[in-house]
Amino acid sequence: DKLHEYLGLMQAVHSAFSDRSSALLTVQTLLSELSSMNLRAEKLEAASSRIFGADKTRNRRLEELRETIRVTEESKSGATKEYERIK
Repeated sequence: DKLHEYLGLMQAVHSAFSDRSSALLTVQTLLSELSSMNLRAEKLEAASSRIFGADKTRNRRLEELRETIRVTEESKSGATKEYERIK
């Protein structure tokens, strides 16, 4: 009876660690994506500032990228909360 209870508990612990690992991976992936997107945004801003009357297409891409960054930051915030809940 004790062994059966122990095995059930170990499966629950294994599942909890798996969930925690998955949540941490999600947070780390989103952080990496944000870093990459922020770097691209900085490059686009630098390229736009060098050109007087910056290209409209470049400005549009920059605005789209900023919106994507905003959405990804919201996702990261939610993923971080989920990770903290699991942890």
